Amino acid sequence: MKNLDQDFKKLALRNKWKSRIVTASISLFVTFVVIAVSFFWRNNYILQQEKTVGEKFNITTEISSPNTTYVLNGVNQGLLNGTYNLTAFKDLNGIPVSLGTSSVSYGTIFGQNWTSIAKGNFATSSSDRFVYMIGGQKTPEFFKSSSTNQTMYDDDGMAYPQELETLNQLPKHLAEVAITFDKPYTYDEIQKMVPENLLTNWLWLGRDYKKTTGDNVYIGVSTSTDSYSIGEPQYDDNGKLVEQNYRTMIGSMTQDGNYQLNDEMYADFVSAVKKSVTYPELKNLSFGSSSSNDEKMHYFYPYRDAVKQIEKYPTLEKAKFSGIILTGKTENFAQLKGKSWVLASSVGATTEDLPYLKTQK
Repeated sequence: MKNLDQDFKKLALRNKWKSRIVTASISLFVTFVVIAVSFFWRNNYILQQEKTVGEKFNITTEISSPNTTYVLNGVNQGLLNGTYNLTAFKDLNGIPVSLGTSSVSYGTIFGQNWTSIAKGNFATSSSDRFVYMIGGQKTPEFFKSSSTNQTMYDDDGMAYPQELETLNQLPKHLAEVAITFDKPYTYDEIQKMVPENLLTNWLWLGRDYKKTTGDNVYIGVSTSTDSYSIGEPQYDDNGKLVEQNYRTMIGSMTQDGNYQLNDEMYADFVSAVKKSVTYPELKNLSFGSSSSNDEKMHYFYPYRDAVKQIEKYPTLEKAKFSGIILTGKTENFAQLKGKSWVLASSVGATTEDLPYLKTQK
């Protein structure tokens, strides 16, 4: 009887340990599954957020960053978020000029947060206009044409700036200048208008002035690089994914060393504009009242308006542009003074023309 009792106690102890081991094993297995699922979900969440904000950033820099290139110089990643660290550059006659660093955040906590990449301040120009400064450099501006016969004044009664005239006070420098045309021109016409010793960097699409008011968001196409296609999906004219596209498209050079916009780059620009309105914050971007009557009040939706514009101009051959950004040596801009097609001129970034750096023009 005594041996039977001892055997029973041993069996109970053995079953108890077996039960504990089974319970612990199940707990460890469940814990492992939870960790694995959480890790898998987290990686997919971060990847999706990174892809979304990366595509949106590429699209906006492709179509609304006049003569500005962003270079990725680091990525920081947390548990449920991440940050792109970027450096912005201006191309001044082939010389890169830094505008400083900025960042684009994504992920955060169950929501994507796209931070502003433009960190600047305002200053007053010699024409008493407020101008935007980024990284210590003035941002070039474009202006809408007047609907009246007073060609020297806009609809607000302010004189169009003619900042080309100020460059003779800045010798031995390189500058970028935004030229607003007196009317839209085709790319072929623009090529004939621009002097050979100035570099064509960016073309402004313009907008539908009859339906919109002005602001400082400009839609246009670079003549030098195409950031939208670099490592990004390729879309057709309806914004439908066609294939992964890993092209790095750079405009071909003309014989005089100028940038040359090509049909493929313009087609990709059109695709990027159409894709931009799939993002609500870009589609609904407006300035002025935030009421639901914005559209009736004709406030400016730059990306939606750009879609309307490219429907008029589906190909480079048919496209017409309302302005241009030129860069070059300051003394070379003197030949543009008095040109009938220069409605307004706005100086942007400048830098010293150093003898040991070779310019493109």
